[in-house]
Amino acid sequence: MAISSPKGIMGKIFITHFITAGCCPSLSPPVGGHTMLPIRWMPPESIMYRKFTTESDVWSLGVILWEIFTYGKQPWFQLANNEVIECITQGRVLERPRLCPKEVYDMMLGCWQREPQQRLNIKDIQKMLLTMMKATPVYLDILG
Repeated sequence: MAISSPKGIMGKIFITHFITAGCCPSLSPPVGGHTMLPIRWMPPESIMYRKFTTESDVWSLGVILWEIFTYGKQPWFQLANNEVIECITQGRVLERPRLCPKEVYDMMLGCWQREPQQRLNIKDIQKMLLTMMKATPVYLDILG
């Protein structure tokens, strides 16, 4: 995987995630009868105020990383949409996947800071990912 720019990586992640997500059964019911939103990937400010920013994209990236390390589980799979909204707006975050390295989960937590300005920025995430890619590989026991 070649990483050329934050916009490039985010575009590839978004497109891949959108295509692999299927018909999005986890979308919330229409808001005001018009719009369906992917609440399981949204930060509190997007759920409560429909505010979408680069910082809300960073939150969603954290959720996508979680999906990768759970081999494609749906975020908050055990909860109904209204329960997901309650969890996110109350400050709960997804648990660390069993096979997720600590430094990757720490990155997820950095993406899930409640205050948007406290979240990691995309340039820092790119640097962290590049550093991890250059490190000695740690092999995961996916059968254990």
